[in-house]
Amino acid sequence: MRIVGVVAEYDPFHNGHAYHLREAKARSGADCAVCVISTAFTQRGEAAFFAPADRAAMALAGGADAVFALPAAWAVREAERFALGGVAILDGLGCDAISFGAENAELAPLAAVAEILETEPKPYEDALCEYLAQGMPYPAAAAAAAEGLYPGAEALLAQPNNTLAVTYLRTLWRLRSPMAPIPVRRAGRYHSRAVDPEAPAASALRRALAGG
Repeated sequence: MRIVGVVAEYDPFHNGHAYHLREAKARSGADCAVCVISTAFTQRGEAAFFAPADRAAMALAGGADAVFALPAAWAVREAERFALGGVAILDGLGCDAISFGAENAELAPLAAVAEILETEPKPYEDALCEYLAQGMPYPAAAAAAAEGLYPGAEALLAQPNNTLAVTYLRTLWRLRSPMAPIPVRRAGRYHSRAVDPEAPAASALRRALAGG
């Protein structure tokens, strides 16, 4: 049996998440999908809008075959620790693949940028130090330094889901995990305040629900 894993918050689970699970299974050839989700607190450090049990039930109704908890010690951390906690759990569960959303669903550029950021070759390290000395914030300096080795890295890292996808790839490298990475293009305007029924933003849904 082949298993694909997903790390998520699902606060709440919506049509875009259901699409991702369908695509993750189809592209990985998996028989089932396992999800690791944050519990009472989300990565923003806020209490989740929906209770963990309700979010797990929504995921199971929407295509997941099993749901496991991502402990708060990992769930409320920055992207690197969030990814490390989730990927380590999926790897420990024996998943064959891991799928994640990204603005750029091509694996090659994501993997190339991930390798630069993880291995920090000397030209990257030198450029990073130079940009930091100029007063650039670390994320911008890292993106600019990576651009010198891989044209397009800066634009790729300007997108939030691409950045998290790169972090997942770096974590796979770090853990020497055999899980195959399966990026799926993130569709919809997920920063929109309006609720798009086909590809809604979780934040827009939370605002709409809070407003009645």
